[in-house]
Amino acid sequence: MSRIRSIHPGFWSNYKTIQTSAYGRLLFLGLGNLADDSGIFEWHPKALKLQILPNDRVNITLLLRELLDKKWIETYYVEGVQYGKILNFRRWQSPKSPVYKYPDERGYFPPEGFATKLKPHKAPSNAPQAPSCSEKTSTMNGLAKNLPLGEERSGIGCTDSSPAAPKIYLPKHWMPSESDRLYALTLGLTFPELFEDFCQHWRQKEQEQDPKGQKSDWSLTWKRWCRRSKTWQQHTQPPPLRGKRDVIPAKSKTSNLSWMVDQFTLGKEQNNG
Repeated sequence: MSRIRSIHPGFWSNYKTIQTSAYGRLLFLGLGNLADDSGIFEWHPKALKLQILPNDRVNITLLLRELLDKKWIETYYVEGVQYGKILNFRRWQSPKSPVYKYPDERGYFPPEGFATKLKPHKAPSNAPQAPSCSEKTSTMNGLAKNLPLGEERSGIGCTDSSPAAPKIYLPKHWMPSESDRLYALTLGLTFPELFEDFCQHWRQKEQEQDPKGQKSDWSLTWKRWCRRSKTWQQHTQPPPLRGKRDVIPAKSKTSNLSWMVDQFTLGKEQNNG
């Protein structure tokens, strides 16, 4: 889909804009035209090249990687299909009649947070539908009857925000997305070892049936694991040597004595000569 977008004047003086190449900025503005009203677009580099930069000799893959590194966009998979998402898109764009075409990173359609406010355009056949306000109210009222007295009024009812995703153990074939891998690399971490430790830790939680091993957002859990691993590395590494000179081991008494004898002999020969 193609939409008319507005450009905020602060975009041109933003520090990320200044650090982005000229073609990277142009690609970012073009993605805003192609994305739906939640900032999500299909991740097809060749198609994006033909639609945004058809007559320019540029590497679209490197430009997309640049936007990922600068935190302009992120990418994720839903049912084996790769999508891209413009970060903070709804902060700068306020369409009057929003149209949603793609699911969010959790698979919700419309994207989570917009289900009860705006009507979707057309849902993909394989995308799970977010529950409506009336469905949530009836479900929660049914659950409230089985709660102890005083708890049925706490948090029961319909709100504008979508329900939180259920907490589950680490899925068997879970893999970090490309943006999650880049996040680990930007922190200077080694991905294979980090991923192995991550899976081993949370698999152990599942074997022990520890409820703390259940998470609702494993991508967020991965990023927290990366930050903690980086902090742990900084505390375990030995402190660097202070000063510009290398530490020279002190000479033994035997070497100092031999050096003094050599100097005395050399001076005596010079005087005799």
